[in-house]
Amino acid sequence: MATSINGHVPGPGEFRPSPVKQSTTPASAPSALAGISGISGDLGATIFGQDFAKASGLLSSGESTTLNLTAQQRYEMKQIGAAALTGGPSAELQSRWSSFVSEVATTGGGGDVNALVQEVLRESYMQTTEDLRFYAEKVQFFNDLKKSIRAELTRARAELSKHAGAADTAALEPPYTGQDFTLQYSGSGVAAGEVSGEDISTKGKLDTYIKSMEDKLNSVGDDAQLANVDLQNVLQKQQQTLQMMSNISKMLHDTAMAVIRKIGG
Repeated sequence: MATSINGHVPGPGEFRPSPVKQSTTPASAPSALAGISGISGDLGATIFGQDFAKASGLLSSGESTTLNLTAQQRYEMKQIGAAALTGGPSAELQSRWSSFVSEVATTGGGGDVNALVQEVLRESYMQTTEDLRFYAEKVQFFNDLKKSIRAELTRARAELSKHAGAADTAALEPPYTGQDFTLQYSGSGVAAGEVSGEDISTKGKLDTYIKSMEDKLNSVGDDAQLANVDLQNVLQKQQQTLQMMSNISKMLHDTAMAVIRKIGG
């Protein structure tokens, strides 16, 4: 039976909204937040985000298969999602969304209002999640780096203790091979690594090397603290986005239905 819109039954070729359906997330769908909550003990709030996203279908993999949109329309939908993220349910967003829905409705690209709304919300959510992922991985990088430098300091101090009481010019046999570390985070997926450094041939040089490692550890600690602050700021932004989505969702849905009623009228 055709869906009635305020008493009007769409005729042949008219835009037909689908009934509200419970969104489901496939068990195999990759969570955009997978692993992030294990990086910092302060990320417990992401559980709320995951629950909300799963209930809304926002973590579903891929694009909606119920929408038959052109590449340009999908690009515009992504831009609307970005605008919703930065400006919230504004009059400008409402106008842009109204024009978009009108175009999609008249070209027959999307017969499911709920799928359209969900896709826009998904774009907004995934953009904040990508930011969250970047900073979470950055925090992980510095945490791993601190762990590696501490391990190297322990190894170097153990070697130095073997030469207690010797002069700084005392030779190390065999020479101690130091480690060199990448101290700057250069992007997603980069692990904190170490490579073999130069051979250290005397006790005095080993002592200097240990002091250099201690300075590096202090510097990395400062960078890690700043990365944590950035992560918490992005997390707070995501939570604000999730709270705002309820209002955005209602505005998008009401606007879309108003456009459809006008077309069907």
